[in-house]
Amino acid sequence: MNRIYTFGLSMVLAAGIGMSASAEEYALAGTKPANGAVVNSFSELTLFLPTWDKEKNIPLEFVFNSDSEIYSQLYISKDGTPVLSMQDIEALDSGDDVNIEGLGEVKPLIFLFSKTLTADGEYTIHVPADLLLQRTGEMEEGSSYSTAAYTSTFTIDSSTSSPLDNYIFTPASGTELGAIESISLVFPDVTSQEWNDKYPAGKFSNGAKDYAASVTLDSDNQEGHLAFIVKPMENEEPVVISKADDWTLTFDAGSIGLKDGTTNQNSIRATYIVTGGGSQTGIESIFNSNGNVTVFSIDGKKIIDNASEESLYTLGKGIYVINGKTVLVK
Repeated sequence: MNRIYTFGLSMVLAAGIGMSASAEEYALAGTKPANGAVVNSFSELTLFLPTWDKEKNIPLEFVFNSDSEIYSQLYISKDGTPVLSMQDIEALDSGDDVNIEGLGEVKPLIFLFSKTLTADGEYTIHVPADLLLQRTGEMEEGSSYSTAAYTSTFTIDSSTSSPLDNYIFTPASGTELGAIESISLVFPDVTSQEWNDKYPAGKFSNGAKDYAASVTLDSDNQEGHLAFIVKPMENEEPVVISKADDWTLTFDAGSIGLKDGTTNQNSIRATYIVTGGGSQTGIESIFNSNGNVTVFSIDGKKIIDNASEESLYTLGKGIYVINGKTVLVK
């Protein structure tokens, strides 16, 4: 049976794909925590997948192997005893390709565990061979490829911590909102002068739809703390999220850094319950359930043709004419 784990971006899992005798194995580019890293806790594992075979000059694309005998061999151990396994994985996310110094261009595959390891000591990451298989097609007649077995170690030292793992969202996580227009993110233990000036990449997601998170420095912050204003974006334009659902704002572990090299060791996230009664008004009442609609500006210019209800929630602020009715988007 195929299984699909989702967290924002879906990962399709391969079922029943056999590996031939001439199958080629590719080593993982690395992990996060990196081999030999010291962290203060652990709840998130990232595997960095190779994206290109330079010798053959071909791109590499992988899917997760749904064979339970294979993926059950992915686990974390301490002193030879498994402490986390696939059964403890809460979500699986595939990020965009990134270029990491020392690794090159890689694709991150992120495992979020439901448990957090905090006991001091050395831990080993065990990744079985064939955990990821070739996505489509064949390299040549009778051949295919997969990932090779991989192990790495990291140490938990609870005396170490990152000031970036202490943060405050305003509104607070769990707040009910009519819509999401902007969120404040403050790090009370860090000043803006300590920040490395690299804006983090984040996203808002309800599991079916993602919006990029635009981050700007909050220059009005009077306390000297590192403070950001975060807004949802689509097609490089700010949008208001008013679709009624639970929306989670996430920044991955390591995405926010200081000049001394310190980063957030855990993902930063907040979830908001959007009721749909805030910044967007009248969309549900004017949407034609028998089909899509056409959106015009107030001066008669066509904005969107054959618009679905979902696309109406991406409209920017303004006054529109939809199905002959005037609609205000705040």
